[in-house]
Amino acid sequence: METELLIIGGGPGGYTAAFAAADRGMAVTLVERRAAPGGVCLYEGCIPSKALLTAAEAVEQGRAARRMGIDFGEPTIDLDRLRAWTEGVVGRMARGVASLAKARGVRLVAGEARLFSPTEAVVATEGGEERIRFRHGLLATGSRAAVAPPLAGVPGCMEAATALAVEAIPERLLVVGAGAIGLELGAAYAAFGSRVTLVEQQGQLLPGVEAELVQPVYRVLRRRFAAIHTGCRVASVAPEAGALRVELEGAEAVAADRILVATGRRPNSDGLGLEATGVVLDAAGFVETDGQGRTAEPTLWAIGDLTGEPLLAHRASHQGVAAVAAICGDAAQAPAPVPSVVYTRPEVAWVGAQTPPPGGRVTRFPWSASGRAATLGDQGGVTRLVWDADGRLVGGGITGPHAGELIGEATLALTLGATATQIAATCHPHPTLSETVMEAASLFTGTTTHLPPVG
Repeated sequence: METELLIIGGGPGGYTAAFAAADRGMAVTLVERRAAPGGVCLYEGCIPSKALLTAAEAVEQGRAARRMGIDFGEPTIDLDRLRAWTEGVVGRMARGVASLAKARGVRLVAGEARLFSPTEAVVATEGGEERIRFRHGLLATGSRAAVAPPLAGVPGCMEAATALAVEAIPERLLVVGAGAIGLELGAAYAAFGSRVTLVEQQGQLLPGVEAELVQPVYRVLRRRFAAIHTGCRVASVAPEAGALRVELEGAEAVAADRILVATGRRPNSDGLGLEATGVVLDAAGFVETDGQGRTAEPTLWAIGDLTGEPLLAHRASHQGVAAVAAICGDAAQAPAPVPSVVYTRPEVAWVGAQTPPPGGRVTRFPWSASGRAATLGDQGGVTRLVWDADGRLVGGGITGPHAGELIGEATLALTLGATATQIAATCHPHPTLSETVMEAASLFTGTTTHLPPVG
């Protein structure tokens, strides 16, 4: 069988690229190991985790309503119905993606693909092997959870995919890793009733994120979790009295019924047959590419988690469209800013630079001065914008309810090269959380309405 474009991997990057190429009139074959496209994001990551977090938020909002004089009583959790609801969300989206592929004429092949030359691949399917010749190949095989000793292979340890299945609510849950996955799932299980202990090797939650954005999350989670240990690592794990005894370096030993391991991911570059091509991998196994997704092999391109940090679905989708454009001969576009979101409560979101360039500065608007935050009962957030010396936005971060939605405004402003003057002059609706972006910009130009004058 021959095709113009072969895409290996049907996650958000792969199927977005497939649709973009089909819309340009290309003959596209998309190979995905599952029955329908969607990848880790749809089946084991973004979508089921957000569904679970929505359920956890409903529990927390019910409890928080008591402060408003409304008492629903203590919630009960039916795990079978919770799983069914989450699976229903995933199933509807999977069917939707498959129908979009069919409508565009994208040929879907369910199986595992392996390259045996720069223009040929073999796909192992339930019905046998299928050989495919292609003109262009796009690698979008993503990443998988990385579990290292002493946690690898330990009974009672689970990765995110298992945690999302919510087989049970353990009485005591140890979460190892304070990145997005660890914090989100740890918070969800805490809402459902687990006593959660968090261990992070680095010195703060969300390592690498601006500390000012992380502090509001830390203040909330230290009340919700039984304990938080930073600068700490797991030394050993052993069964004890029907549970697990975990020895820690940097803190006292803890007992846990289950352990959630959220210590990072590694690329799915092995098993692809890349040794039969000129594709170059870095020391961690990620595929090396240029800004448009070109690999060192002229016929092969790569996108998404396979190409390194940040490991984000929307980055993969954006790269997929850019790679197809480059395959079709379009002029190269400048790399787009990629926002990041952690869906804790409060949410944390950021984009672009987090420290100012020489002559630049940071302005921040505390949500304690936001009327809309007050009506939501959550004024612990902050909107933090980073400017160059000329007052042009170079980055920013937001912590608070719906920060993941709000960061889109900063991302658009950054993409368009907006200045503090332009953002401050943009009329925002009141009362809203989006006003905090306007007010933070106003601080660069002088003063802002809802804070006292400086000096």
